[in-house]
Amino acid sequence: MTKKRSYFTCFADQLKDIFKIIIFISLIISFLVFIYIICVELIRKTVIIDAFEVPSELQKKGYTSQVLVSKLNDQITKIKEIANTTIVQEDITNFTYFGKTEEANLNAPVFPSIEKQKEFNIKIKGVDFPLSFLLQYVKEHFVQSTIHIACEVTLMGDRNQPKLTTRILGMPAKNYCGSLTNLDSILHKAAKHIYEYTDPYTFAFYLYFNNQLEDCVNIIQCRLLQEKKKDAHLAYNLWGSVLRRQKNYDEAIEKFNKARKIKPWYAPTYNNWGIVLHNQGKYKEAIEKYQEANEIDPYSAFTYNNWGLVLNDQGKFDEAIEKFKEAINIDSHSIPPYFNWGLALHNKGKYEEAIEKYKEAIDIDSSSAPTYNNLGTTFYSQKKYEKAIKQYKKATEINPSIKTY
Repeated sequence: MTKKRSYFTCFADQLKDIFKIIIFISLIISFLVFIYIICVELIRKTVIIDAFEVPSELQKKGYTSQVLVSKLNDQITKIKEIANTTIVQEDITNFTYFGKTEEANLNAPVFPSIEKQKEFNIKIKGVDFPLSFLLQYVKEHFVQSTIHIACEVTLMGDRNQPKLTTRILGMPAKNYCGSLTNLDSILHKAAKHIYEYTDPYTFAFYLYFNNQLEDCVNIIQCRLLQEKKKDAHLAYNLWGSVLRRQKNYDEAIEKFNKARKIKPWYAPTYNNWGIVLHNQGKYKEAIEKYQEANEIDPYSAFTYNNWGLVLNDQGKFDEAIEKFKEAINIDSHSIPPYFNWGLALHNKGKYEEAIEKYKEAIDIDSSSAPTYNNLGTTFYSQKKYEKAIKQYKKATEINPSIKTY
């Protein structure tokens, strides 16, 4: 009996020691995660939009300083959402992923709203200690200055039309005129000006996705002159993508080659390069680039999706479908692999299976005009003309400029 008790006592002591070790390791991990988050926040630039100076006439109409700051932040968010686009419709038949990674987002500044600036407080014995204030203090005095944006609204003329002035330290003031009815448009212009000087790369991506390609290249060239090799691989990748869209394929490859020399382990360079080779009909070389990208980053849905597109164009439909499956295993919430899988099935003459894939794509995003178009084309191939017309109508309702076939 004594031996049994001794055994259980020893076992219990061992369990206690194990629990202590687990708790200690958990505390160490938590501490390291906390330090990492703090370091990221210290490195990242912060852009603070100071309180607006607003005439009393406008304040009486509800356009207070806080309302205008909030509206400007909304416009900044819209620009950021467009700039962070990762899926591009290359033509009516297929989509591709755009090779932009978290690296570009990590280098981008944050625009904390008034509410956000009040978050992240530490409570010590019932006292709120503002961690955000401490971070800002350390940033401004020891790491990197916070950028403050000063804004002022004045009224002009007999009609009391508002004029918005934005001031960024070291930059000339910018004025925007209009009326209260187009206030969002005025604030959007101001948001673009702010992004142009505080986060040129995000602004360049925004211009790219708005088809303002010449302006996009101007921003890229300015950054390359100012930063030399810092983030130059990102700049050359975006520049190469602009040239690809302009069908200047040889020049695009030249830019991707420069990006590779600067940062040879950056997978999107090879992905974007592969798209150009695919566009040129150089399928074997395109696949080689996707293989290189896959060696660097084997968990990129972008790589598998575009690889599958090349195989589909080669008529290797079963191999293409395997690549689309790999893409879905990595990212099951994105349209392109479902859409392109449906395209490959359609090309194989498996119309019912293709319809199922298009429907899965619609479940993810019901506002995709190309998906409805391809669904209509599959119904048309089955000679189900009424169903085809119905899908074509949906496609044109979403995008009136789409060419249905």
